[in-house]
Amino acid sequence: MSAINVTDNTEEKQKKKQKLAARVEPEPSPQREEEEPMSADSKLGLLTRLVEMMSGELRDVKRDNERLRAKVKRLKSGLQDTKSQVEYLLAADRRRTQLEEDEAKRRRDSANNYFNSGSNSATDQQLQQYQQQVLQRFTALVLVVHGSVVALTTVDVAIGQLITEARHLMPFLGPYNIPSPFAVPDFSFPVCSFLTASIFEDTSPAFAYVNPAFMRLTKYSWNDIIGAPYAMLFAVNEEHYRALAPIMINRPPMTVSDMYRIRVLIRCKDGKLLRTRYSLMCILDWEEGWLEEGESYGFDHWVPIVKVLSPKIEDVPSHPPSSQNSSSPFDDPTQLYRFSSITTSASATTSEPLSPLDICNATAIGTTTNNDSDSGGNRAPLTPGLDAFLSSHFPSW
Repeated sequence: MSAINVTDNTEEKQKKKQKLAARVEPEPSPQREEEEPMSADSKLGLLTRLVEMMSGELRDVKRDNERLRAKVKRLKSGLQDTKSQVEYLLAADRRRTQLEEDEAKRRRDSANNYFNSGSNSATDQQLQQYQQQVLQRFTALVLVVHGSVVALTTVDVAIGQLITEARHLMPFLGPYNIPSPFAVPDFSFPVCSFLTASIFEDTSPAFAYVNPAFMRLTKYSWNDIIGAPYAMLFAVNEEHYRALAPIMINRPPMTVSDMYRIRVLIRCKDGKLLRTRYSLMCILDWEEGWLEEGESYGFDHWVPIVKVLSPKIEDVPSHPPSSQNSSSPFDDPTQLYRFSSITTSASATTSEPLSPLDICNATAIGTTTNNDSDSGGNRAPLTPGLDAFLSSHFPSW
């Protein structure tokens, strides 16, 4: 019994000593384990992972920057193109406006200088008065284009650069129907336009417009030719009158005439005569010429078409009698073929004769007529507004 008790006491003492040691030495915590120094391999692995992560982020940033730079470059290029186009359009608009202003000023100055030249010659004074009348008629026709009369007509205009240019240079063509086959083919050809009030008048038609090529061909300046009579440059040919009359007369208002080909003699300012080939009225080529049979009237003398067509009525007055019982059709105002014609011509740019290869089969804006009568043929009456306007501006209408 004593031996067993001694053994038990010894075991109990050992257990107490173990419990006391456990109280003095606490168990190690996780924080203490983290505070322990890391090995070199662990540090190297951690740094490697950190560098790889930062490199990936840096590559992403570089790619984003490259995309942004390309986008900015495209935007800058588009902005530059847009700026260039805007500058070009603004410059073109300024040039067009300046050209229009310069041309208008030049025409005004030329007209004022010519009419105010103070010539003491009676012939020059008469010519100035005649040219002033022509310019007034031309202005009146332009007013018709921009007035209410245009709304009364049906205009079927063929859109094209040449026709647009023709209408810009010659605004009095505004109310007329100009199909593309009749357009002036090339404004590098000499082009001229002249106005005629009536086939009964002894006054020659007058030039209302010429382009630089026409002035180079004839050696006349703008001041010399605008308002000048048709007969100053063109020789009157009776045979042409007889052939041309059916085309110029007895046509509906605001229509373009059929094509007609003639060879007209032109007298240049230096006295040189050129035999031109027309397609009413488009000069296709020319060569030196002389007066031929049928051109006995020559230059500087205008003959109304009516006198050539009917020698028996050469002395028909500008205002025929209004008797309704007369047997002559020219005694009845309803039978008078009165018109206001506009004829356009064009030809090659140089004054040298053209070779056959250079001669183009050109066409031009033909003569148009306004008829008072609606009896016979395909004539049509004028609108009341246009008839009243022309009657007020043209006493012989």
